Amino acid sequence: MQKHIHTSEILIKAFEFEILCAKIFEIKGITVERDVILKKENMHWEVDLMLTDNNNKKIIVETKYYRTRKPNKIMLEKAINKIKIIGEKFGIKNQMLIVGMPLDNSIKSQLSDAYNIKVLDSSNLLSLINDNEELRNKFNNLMSDILVKVEDKEKAEEIDLKYLFQQNKGNILIEKLCIDNASQRLWNELENITCGKESFTEYENKCTEIIKYLFDENLNGWNKQLRTDDELNRYDLVCRVKRGNEFWEFLINEFHSRYVVFEFKNYCNKVKQTQVYTTEKYLFQKALRNVCFMISRNGLDDNALIATMGILRETGKLIIDLKDTDLYKMLKLKESGDEPSDYLFEIIDATLLKLSK
Repeated sequence: MQKHIHTSEILIKAFEFEILCAKIFEIKGITVERDVILKKENMHWEVDLMLTDNNNKKIIVETKYYRTRKPNKIMLEKAINKIKIIGEKFGIKNQMLIVGMPLDNSIKSQLSDAYNIKVLDSSNLLSLINDNEELRNKFNNLMSDILVKVEDKEKAEEIDLKYLFQQNKGNILIEKLCIDNASQRLWNELENITCGKESFTEYENKCTEIIKYLFDENLNGWNKQLRTDDELNRYDLVCRVKRGNEFWEFLINEFHSRYVVFEFKNYCNKVKQTQVYTTEKYLFQKALRNVCFMISRNGLDDNALIATMGILRETGKLIIDLKDTDLYKMLKLKESGDEPSDYLFEIIDATLLKLSK
């Protein structure tokens, strides 16, 4: 999947978290290199940080910053998978995962023991900052942007820097890690579908498969081709929102939408405003169905986008424009162990900030 991903707010925050991690280790006297490119056999890999101590021992580091949920074990394992493979290819025995959110000490221990990797969370970082007011302020600013509660019920273990540079026990067990190729496969299959009426069903089915892959933990029901009781309207896909993720609960609480609608438009050109007004009729507040994601090959045209803002302003109904490239970006996030819901939150956050009276 070789496409340029534009900078978004979540990427900026992740970048700031990476810089913060680098500065924390620098004040401890450790040499830090950021965004290191490692090359081998006409291939290249990038690691967020490379740490080197006074004895020239090295650690490669993957940093992860989440906004709308605590990462589950599978997400963390995907992040570990990346850094473990790089470590094996380049003979770097020590690897570390740093997560910008408190994790249970038991989860950190399980991952560390299972995959021979050091795992730190935000509480560990805070213990390393000590009385450095500048870094503490930067840390608190980043943590204030997280939508879930970050108070850790357990006290973080004190970090011994000598321990971090001790060689991981045992061999690197790549076979224990499940390498995820689903994102690449789904994107390739979507790209191979031609635009137009002949491929409409194929596009709808593939988009549904992608949405289910991205948000299966957040949505259920997955009702396709569902009609309203008066037989006048048909939805491409309707799902019921589960609780447990701050973004999806935001839709429930702020938009009174326990159900979300997905519409798929396999048009070769941009979607026009008439389609937006048709979709608006599907949304009904009393049925707790107030949000729609309209997915198309090339997005909405200018008049259609203006129509979505007018509908939001006048009725409170939210219609979000998603293109194939947005699906691509979320697949990349899922593949690397990041949270696709964070990406949707940034889109809706930007939409609400631009909304005029």
